[in-house]
Order: sequence, then C-alpha cells, then structure tokens
Amino acid sequence: MAQLGTVLQGYSDAVIAHVTSPQTGLQRTCKFPPSIAEVVTACEEEATRLHRRREQDRYAGMVPVARTRGPTMESRLCAKFGLRAIPRGWDAVEVYQQARAHGANFRTVVENMLIAQAAGEQ
Repeated sequence: MAQLGTVLQGYSDAVIAHVTSPQTGLQRTCKFPPSIAEVVTACEEEATRLHRRREQDRYAGMVPVARTRGPTMESRLCAKFGLRAIPRGWDAVEVYQQARAHGANFRTVVENMLIAQAAGEQ
C-alpha cells in the first residue's frame, strides 16, 4: 500500500481523483486490487488526456495557420472587428493578437497604421 501512495504522489489531484473514482477509475477496468503497473498506466493515460484538453482549450478560438491570409479571411476579419482593411503584413493570428493587446483601442491603432502605410506609399 505504501508503494501505491508513492506512485500517486507523482500525479495531480485531478489525475488521482479520476483514476480512483468508482465511476471513472480502475475499478471499472481492472480486477481489484490493481497492480502498480496498472495504476501507473491509468495515471499516465489520464495525465496525457488532461494535458491534451488543456492544449485544446489554450488554442480554442484561434484561426488555423493554413487559413490565416486571403481575401475571404480578410473580409471576415474586417467584418468581425469593424475595420476597413487589414494592415499589410498581418495575418489572422496577428490581428487577433493585436486585438487582444489593444482592447477597445484596437480599431484606432489599425486605422493609424493604415494611414501610416498609405502615407509611406506616396
């Protein structure tokens, strides 16, 4: 039993709760008591699942890189943020990052950048 406690110390509370729960844990898949190897395997699988979920949540709402530029994407971004154009050199990821960074001032920042880019062309 001490060995099991030592193994479980290496995992988060969320992993331990999932693996030891009668509804989701080892009791549903193994004969009891499980071996230390079965506990480690279950903990590793749950830790990996939680990590993947955190990564998915982290990137949720971001535009896939393969579709971050082009006329359709630019028109969608303009409509979403109320812009007349997207500054040269910006893709969708940059637009979202700048929108997050500037908040309510985002449209003003973009308009000033568009004016500066247009002035540089003349």
